[in-house]
Amino acid sequence: MPTPSYPADAAFRALVQTADDALFVVDEWWRLQWANRHALQLLEHSRLPRDGGEFLGLFPGTTRDRIVLDGSVTVGGRWCAEGEVCTDELVAVDIVITGMEAGTPPGWRAVRLRDCRARRALETSLREAETLGGVGRLALALAHEFSELLTTITGSTELIASELAPRDTLRGDVESIRHAADRAAALTRELTRAASSRAAAPQATDVSRAVAAMDATMRRCVGERVRVTFDLPPDVGVSTVDVSQLEASLVHLARNARTAMASGGSLHVSVRAVECATPRRAIHSVMRPGRYVQIELRDTGPGMDSPTQSRCFEPLYSTWGGEGLGLSLVFGATTQMGGYVTCDSAPGRGSAISLYLPTSPTSPTTLGTTAAPPLPTTRSVLVVDDEESVRRVAARALRREGYRVSEAGNADEALSLVSQDPSLADVLVTDVMMPGLSGVELASCIVAARPDVRVLFSSGAAGLSAGEASRLPRGAAFLPKPFSSKALGDRVRALFGI
Repeated sequence: MPTPSYPADAAFRALVQTADDALFVVDEWWRLQWANRHALQLLEHSRLPRDGGEFLGLFPGTTRDRIVLDGSVTVGGRWCAEGEVCTDELVAVDIVITGMEAGTPPGWRAVRLRDCRARRALETSLREAETLGGVGRLALALAHEFSELLTTITGSTELIASELAPRDTLRGDVESIRHAADRAAALTRELTRAASSRAAAPQATDVSRAVAAMDATMRRCVGERVRVTFDLPPDVGVSTVDVSQLEASLVHLARNARTAMASGGSLHVSVRAVECATPRRAIHSVMRPGRYVQIELRDTGPGMDSPTQSRCFEPLYSTWGGEGLGLSLVFGATTQMGGYVTCDSAPGRGSAISLYLPTSPTSPTTLGTTAAPPLPTTRSVLVVDDEESVRRVAARALRREGYRVSEAGNADEALSLVSQDPSLADVLVTDVMMPGLSGVELASCIVAARPDVRVLFSSGAAGLSAGEASRLPRGAAFLPKPFSSKALGDRVRALFGI
């Protein structure tokens, strides 16, 4: 090994002077004998008198006592601890004291002080992440269970309401249950999305049909004092969206309108195709030129002034004393789907919130379908769910729609039924997570035997993982739990193309 041309002692001095740690050499009485540049800067900030005892003066009483009592190491010994130094503020440091080798006077020690605030902050972040991870897993588990229960509650109340006379005294109680279940369902979906690390589950969606499926839910959200009208022309366009996010956004906007019109008013919901020829201003962004499907909710409330409009989509901002999260969630969901949000409002003339969703080339007439022979006269649906109450409510709702419905509690039972009679499943409605084979694996098996089968997946999760989504049959649709009987019926009709 060649001898370095740079003198070793000069290299050592350059190394210790540029070190990020504060390095000291003290004698047996803790008097300062030498300090590197970083250590001298520390002493200058502490404004201690230079009387030889300034090293111990760096530390508050508790840390200083520990150094004197435990840090008097012998030659080759080492003592490590955490403590604090007094500068303009108390700073947490790692302290390492080493007994110096022969060649120095007896009792001399080398001391290294390293700022440990960054490490402590990282450790705190890791602990918080572990705690939040545990909370998130618990939230997902609870959300899944609540989704199953709420699907049963919502579906059962809809079926009960359909059996009651228009003026039956029980109808008001049933509507109250449905309204509470809808609110709980929206909260459950938000909890699932917040706790889940999964991405959204976008799919080609006929926007007019998706908004139409929200008719009853939005009317219940705004209450009896607000009149809701819809303008939903067919064949407006198809957008690739996460249906659960779109539904949650519409619920938030409807609630916001209800709050603005506490004494009553009207809410007009419209969908139309628009073409943006030049860039235009949107909330927190500029809309690119292109073709969009516009969903507009226009209310007759008091409207907003310019300062309120500029802040209304900020998290936690609210003029009503609430938590103010709704509009920020709408903005986040729409942006995630590649869209834009605009707000048109002024005091005395209400507010209009518009969601602009980019159109996709998929034709509405082919949405959710695959190439298939003509449908039989009696359409059949196979409902597969390991939760008996959910399965029964879904099956009963579909029978009322006129379908021939079969039920199975797991994938093995479903495969057995289809092997005996393949005509049982023109449409397969299956839960994603089940004991044994998953819903995705079940669908793959059935589609392999009968390629014309249409598939509707349901789950309490916010969406499907990337791995699950890659294995979906062509034309498959997704319906998040909890869902209503009407939403289930609308989604199955879409799969049949009716």
